[in-house]
Amino acid sequence: MKMVMLAPDVELDKISGGSVHHTSLCKELAKYCDVVLIGSGSEGSISGRYETQTHPWIKKPRGREAAKKIDSLIAEEQPDILYYRAEPFESFGLYTKLPAPKIIEFNYNFFARHQSGAWTKAWWLRNALLSRWLKKTIKNFDAAVCVSGSVKKSLEMRGVRSSYHIIPNGADVRKFKPGKKTKPVKIVFVGGAGKHQGADMLVHAGEILQSKGVKCRITIAGGFPLYDSFVSSLKKYVAEKHLNIEFTGMVQDVPKLLSTADIGVAPFRDVKERYGFSPLKIFEYMASGLAIVASDTEWNREIVKEGENGLLFQAGNEKELADCLQVLVENTRLRKKLQKAARSDAVKYYNWNRAAKHILSIARSL
Repeated sequence: MKMVMLAPDVELDKISGGSVHHTSLCKELAKYCDVVLIGSGSEGSISGRYETQTHPWIKKPRGREAAKKIDSLIAEEQPDILYYRAEPFESFGLYTKLPAPKIIEFNYNFFARHQSGAWTKAWWLRNALLSRWLKKTIKNFDAAVCVSGSVKKSLEMRGVRSSYHIIPNGADVRKFKPGKKTKPVKIVFVGGAGKHQGADMLVHAGEILQSKGVKCRITIAGGFPLYDSFVSSLKKYVAEKHLNIEFTGMVQDVPKLLSTADIGVAPFRDVKERYGFSPLKIFEYMASGLAIVASDTEWNREIVKEGENGLLFQAGNEKELADCLQVLVENTRLRKKLQKAARSDAVKYYNWNRAAKHILSIARSL
């Protein structure tokens, strides 16, 4: 079997969730079939049966002619199956005439207010148009995948119906694994450090912990240019308050950073549009054997089970976040129990190999 995975809006040479998602999936799929991953960015590399093609021009194509051009690009590969990561208002999904069986993937909630961009003031109009676009687009595909049950709900609430398969994201459990833990207890946040991701809540929770004399070390790693001004304001606040919080910026060796940490934090805010996505950071925390502390959102509840592999706190509540962190810092037995369970869940359920096998089973059924 030969599969083409198309991700027009994903810059494959960037360190981003989309890039990690697709390159990780393809590396696992390549163990079982030939795979060609097509996305935007600079020229990629070829390794074994996993080939990366990057075409900058496909990132923002619009109209029938653009879709026809992408169809021709894919047809050259003569695939047995196409796996397509959808993005709002892309032309390919709507106009493709590719004869091979096709699977469409929805990787996040297209309808969330914070995804509206220039449409913020006309959010309702954007979502009405988006619903129409999705209803037409999904008819061109033989199967549909959502990365979480909450993404599925966001589509069904607007009448975009299909027999959705739920395939959560995951982590490379060979690369992300527990390492040696040392004192003091290390609390870590990785990924985009924007307001929606709740990096500021961890800063304020850290301030509460420090005022109580709780001994721990907090590291905030990552961030993107989009969040630079927000992160700068947090750094300024930390300096003014003399808080024991480290900002590392982008980290090349994330597995190494996580391997020595104890607690991983995912403090996403619960925006008006509740249904979300499948956060990579949580799966990487779990694979690394960290106890998870996450906001009690629709999407986090699918992964983090209260008292089993992590603790949940009310989204937006800095005091509750601080309380959860204090419990895990001071209760070694509970912390180790959650760490062990989180690692076990990643190995059993939340890894890229399991996701790849699920995709292959769908492809073979078409």
